[in-house]
Amino acid sequence: MPHRMPFVGLAVAGGLLAAIPGRSVGAAEIPSDQRQAIEGIIHEYLLKNPDVLIETLRGAEDKLKREADAEATKVLSERANDFR
Repeated sequence: MPHRMPFVGLAVAGGLLAAIPGRSVGAAEIPSDQRQAIEGIIHEYLLKNPDVLIETLRGAEDKLKREADAEATKVLSERANDFR
């Protein structure tokens, strides 16, 4: 999918930056102007590539359905033992 290429580039760049030795930086430690710039980049990317959000939401929905199915299966299994 074409929208993944910029994301892959960002992920690779992030991985390379993470590999640089040094202490980790928490979100609270990022200066306000840099944080705003990062948030602006992410916001712009998501506006230009809404299919990324759609894909993420579908993945979350699938995860919730799998969890609900697993819980229902567990409850049914436990209830089946009550009737034996």
